[in-house]
Amino acid sequence: MTALGDRARSALGRVTNISNSGISVGLPFQLAAGEMVEIEIADSTLYGHVIYSRPDESLFHTGIEANRVALGATGVSSVLRRILTETLPGIPGLETTAVR
Repeated sequence: MTALGDRARSALGRVTNISNSGISVGLPFQLAAGEMVEIEIADSTLYGHVIYSRPDESLFHTGIEANRVALGATGVSSVLRRILTETLPGIPGLETTAVR
C-alpha cells in the first residue's frame, strides 16, 4: 500500500477483509481518514481513500473505500475480479470487455 500524497509512505500490508463497505488492511503505520491510497495486489491496483486507521496490536487496522481498480491478467487477478464483483460490483475497472 502507498499513500498517494506521500509516496515515501509505502509498506507491505495484509488484506484482512473485502466486503461491500470496502477493504481492511493491516499496516505498520497509521494513515489519516480521507488520505488517498493505492493497494497493489499481484498485478492489480486498487485506488481508494482511508475511512479509518486505528491501532491493533503492532499494526494499524485500516479501512479503505475503494474507488477504482486496474486489474491485471494473471490468475490472481481473475480471483480478485470475482471477489470484487461480488462485494463491490459498482467499482470502476471491473467492467468486462469483449475480446475479438
